[in-house]
Amino acid sequence: MIGDVVIRILEFAAKYAWASFVLSLLVIVLPNSAITKMGLNEIRSQHLGIWWIVLIFSASLWIASFSQKIVKNIIQILKDYRKAAFWHKHLAEFIESLSTPEKNWIRYCLYFNAQTVPCYRHNPVAQSLVNKDILVEGSGHVMSLPFHIKSKVWDILKRRIHYFISEEELADQRVGKQLEDFIASLGRP
Repeated sequence: MIGDVVIRILEFAAKYAWASFVLSLLVIVLPNSAITKMGLNEIRSQHLGIWWIVLIFSASLWIASFSQKIVKNIIQILKDYRKAAFWHKHLAEFIESLSTPEKNWIRYCLYFNAQTVPCYRHNPVAQSLVNKDILVEGSGHVMSLPFHIKSKVWDILKRRIHYFISEEELADQRVGKQLEDFIASLGRP
């Protein structure tokens, strides 16, 4: 309980450390004529040591807060890179592990350039792709949800479309009809 309060106080202080740093720096660095015009001459002369402590503490807190944000962003970039590298490395193996209906779902989306397909929530193909971290359930009602291919996955699939559909199939309208029939067989609402 007390630890949470201390953490919140430190977060608040870190958020506004730059302001206290700038204020204390101005009080210390400004010439006496400017300080006298602002009416801060007594505060500066009587509490100069405290102003230096505030300056050093706020500068340290500001640098630590800024460094933490940089490190956090770098870690997130590295995680995203690792995940993308994993996808690129194992995509062929992953595609082979998909069932025929799952491949057809992805083929339909790629053929018609449709990242979202509405379907009944309990559909086993959709749920399987959700569990494999390819689809995300959108908001809808109990019977019908839009299932959406994640953007990062979609970008990879678009770049690797030849794994699912050949150039000849893309030009063949019969393939589009077969894929539409497949999606209709899923029981779209």
